[in-house]
Amino acid sequence: MPRFAWLLVVVTLGCAGMRTQVVNGTTLDQARWVNAAEKVKTSAAFEINCPRDQLELVLLDSASGVATKIGVTGCERRLVYVDRNGMDQWVLNSSDGAVAK
Repeated sequence: MPRFAWLLVVVTLGCAGMRTQVVNGTTLDQARWVNAAEKVKTSAAFEINCPRDQLELVLLDSASGVATKIGVTGCERRLVYVDRNGMDQWVLNSSDGAVAK
């Protein structure tokens, strides 16, 4: 089989296994979104001393079907997390400046 045909098979099989999820009107890779949401919620809950079930996530930016910036609201606070270097390492980028109680 020619090299191009093998590449086509690999790309097709890879894409067939990817599940997507629509978040704020943007289609994202579902597994990557779920992982990012869990990491961001865990960090935000600690950062603002707010129960995870009271946190709401908002997709603020994405690239190639992957979240790159996520907003978090909860317990009267607002935070923004960004994925450092696209490596699924979510870091606090900004907050509303309020002191957690």
